[in-house]
Amino acid sequence: MSVLDDFVGQCRALAHSPTAENEIAAATRDLITAPDAIKACAPSLNPTASSGGDEATIFEDDTLTVMVLATPPGIDQPPHDHEMSAIIGIYGGGEVHRFYRRVESEPAIVASGGKTIRAGETLTMGPTAIHAIAAEGDEVCYAVHTYLGRLSTVERSLFNPDTLLPEPMDLARYEQYCRPLAP
Repeated sequence: MSVLDDFVGQCRALAHSPTAENEIAAATRDLITAPDAIKACAPSLNPTASSGGDEATIFEDDTLTVMVLATPPGIDQPPHDHEMSAIIGIYGGGEVHRFYRRVESEPAIVASGGKTIRAGETLTMGPTAIHAIAAEGDEVCYAVHTYLGRLSTVERSLFNPDTLLPEPMDLARYEQYCRPLAP
């Protein structure tokens, strides 16, 4: 059994716990201490497969989605939400997160800080989080993203990077909104 298979098994057992978010975050911290073992069993990812990189879903059911992602350097991805908690663990490179929030009196989202996580670090986001990502520096970022629900079927939002207005999530439009990082 691979480290990713073990991780999925752990997360499936933890997904129904009232403290699932914290327990899965701890399991993610343990997982990313072995980046070579993850790379050895993860599906082959091509970070130049699309402007947003490449991803593979390792597992998905109604309580859990586990994906591995390769984010290419030099690309700014658009703001989006997940409508569920997300735990991200980095096992190669770094991931720059820009956070946004909704303001009741405004139709557009507003910037509200950021955080960079690097290999060996994790980030937990609640179900109302809105973020945009980019790989840090000139390296591809390799990450495990775990969502507490079925990500492929939830109605979520993509935010136009020019207006910051919400639109329904559409993967083709997501790709169109990926842009080269500003110098």
